[in-house]
Amino acid sequence: MNFSRYFLTEKHEFYRFDEDSETIAYFLITDTKNRTPESYGKALFDDSFEPSDNDFSVKVGVLDDLTEKQKEWILSFAESLLSYKYDIDYSVDFFDLNCDFEVDYPYGSWLTEFIEMVNDQFESGIQVENTQSFMNLIQK
Repeated sequence: MNFSRYFLTEKHEFYRFDEDSETIAYFLITDTKNRTPESYGKALFDDSFEPSDNDFSVKVGVLDDLTEKQKEWILSFAESLLSYKYDIDYSVDFFDLNCDFEVDYPYGSWLTEFIEMVNDQFESGIQVENTQSFMNLIQK
């Protein structure tokens, strides 16, 4: 399985996952910049939960049913990105996408449409003020 990072902003990171030259999923990490909600911990740990200082949301939009191996690889990818961070919690949610983004190199006015499509499909609030920043490692 291969991945491509499409963008990295202050709060979001967005990836595409491919297998055998076919896109199978898109992956959005959001740094909420908030403590982990009490409801998250109580659902998993009963009364022994202590919220972490930072909560990350990982949403995986899939284009077709994933095999168990594909799903495990994506979960392992999330773990490898986030496991070394101190005092965080994260959740991973899989959902079916309504469309494929089919992006090679986003640029110009199409970039704005692309971000709107991501926001719509992932129910996110990504904002990129400077579309020229897509030429850089980190977008602003």
